[in-house]
Amino acid sequence: MKKILFTIIGLSALFCMSSCDEAVYKGRKVYKAYFDYTLKDPESFKVYSEKYTKDGDFTVNWELDYGSKNSLGGMVREKATFTTVGTSIFIDGSSYRLDELK
Repeated sequence: MKKILFTIIGLSALFCMSSCDEAVYKGRKVYKAYFDYTLKDPESFKVYSEKYTKDGDFTVNWELDYGSKNSLGGMVREKATFTTVGTSIFIDGSSYRLDELK
């Protein structure tokens, strides 16, 4: 009985720690869709560093250090700052919804 109880408590704790905030999850999903939509070689997209701060329940401000291949096949590393609200991204003065990026 004790083994079962400890297993249930352990799995519950693991599940709670691994669950991600919904705004962050949606924001990550929409920024990946944005870069898949805009990059010349989306398969080469690599995130080196990701920082975010939440601003309310739905808004997340991101700082992303990423790399991808250019037209000549060389890796280019850039930094981007943008905001996601739900499934929308605001970057470089433009906004996109997730359904527009698919």
